[in-house]
Amino acid sequence: MTLPAKNTFTTAASAKSAKAQPVKAQADPLPRWYALRVFGNRIQSIKENLQKEGAQTYQAIKTTTQTVNGRSVIRQTQLAPGLLFVRWDLDRLKAYKREHLNELMIYSKADSPEPAPIDERQMELFILVTSADPSADIRTLDPARLGDPALFRTGDRVRVTEGPFKGTEGIIKRIKKDRKLLVAIQGVVVIAISNIPFQFLEKIPTPAATEGTTVDKE
Repeated sequence: MTLPAKNTFTTAASAKSAKAQPVKAQADPLPRWYALRVFGNRIQSIKENLQKEGAQTYQAIKTTTQTVNGRSVIRQTQLAPGLLFVRWDLDRLKAYKREHLNELMIYSKADSPEPAPIDERQMELFILVTSADPSADIRTLDPARLGDPALFRTGDRVRVTEGPFKGTEGIIKRIKKDRKLLVAIQGVVVIAISNIPFQFLEKIPTPAATEGTTVDKE
C-alpha cells in the first residue's frame, strides 16, 4: 500500500483558506493635532527637536519686512507666544513630555488629564487665518475671557467669501466697541481679525435661522 506524501493532507477549511484573496492592509489613520505650551524661550529648540523625531509642527508666526537705516529687515513675531501645535502619535508625545517635564505642558481635556486632540476643522481654519495675510490686523485672545459680558457681545456665525481669509468661519463679536471676527481652537486660543469688509461675509444659517438674514452691520 502506498501512503500519501507528507503534508499533502488538505481539509475543507484549509482549501477555502488557500483560495481566499489576500486582504489589503488599511493605512494607519493620520495622527491628531495637539497643543503644547512651551516655557521660557525653548519653543524653537523644542520645535526643531520634535521635527527631528518625525513630528509635524505648526507655530503661528507673523512675518513682516521693515526698513531700518535704509535696509530691508525681515522680522518674525509669535502671534501666540509659547504656543506650539504638534501632529504626532499620542504615545510618543506623552513619552516626549515625560522627558521634558520642566519645558512644556500639553493642553488636556476639561474632565481629565488626558491630552486633548484638536478638532481637524478648527486647526485648518487656525492655520488659514494665521498664515494668509502678514499685513492683517490679527491678535490672540484668552479663550477664558470669552464669557465676560463686559468684553464680548453675542454675534453671528459667518463665513468669509472673498479675500485672503476666504473660507474662514468664525463668530462676529464686539471687543471694546470694535467689531472683529473670532476664530477659535476650543480651550486653547482665539484669533481676532479686524477690518474684514461686510460684503465679504455671509451668515451661516442655524436651525432657527430664516431665509434672507443678513450680518448685523452696527
